[in-house]
Amino acid sequence: MAESKSRPLPGVIPFRVPADVAAWLVGEPTVAAFLLRVSDGTYPQGKQVGRRKLWISSALRRAIDPDDSTGEIVIDENALLARLDRAQDQHQRR
Repeated sequence: MAESKSRPLPGVIPFRVPADVAAWLVGEPTVAAFLLRVSDGTYPQGKQVGRRKLWISSALRRAIDPDDSTGEIVIDENALLARLDRAQDQHQRR
C-alpha cells in the first residue's frame, strides 16, 4: 500500500514552512526577495531539517508584527525542534 503525503488542513498554517510559503506569509513578492531579507536580518534564519530549510511560521509572524497579541501559547521553538528532530531520527532508525 502506498503511503499518502500529509497535507495541511485548509486555512491552517503549518508550524514549519518552506521558503516559498514563508515568502507568501510575510508578503514578499518572490522567494529571492524573501531570502535577501533573511540575509539582512529582517526575517529569522530558517532551520535545516534534513535536506530542507524550513521557517517557523510563528517566528515569521513575530518578525512582521512584534506586538502580535493573538494569545498564542509561547514555547521554546528551538527545544521543540530539537525534540522533533530526535524523534524523527529515532523513527528512521527503526
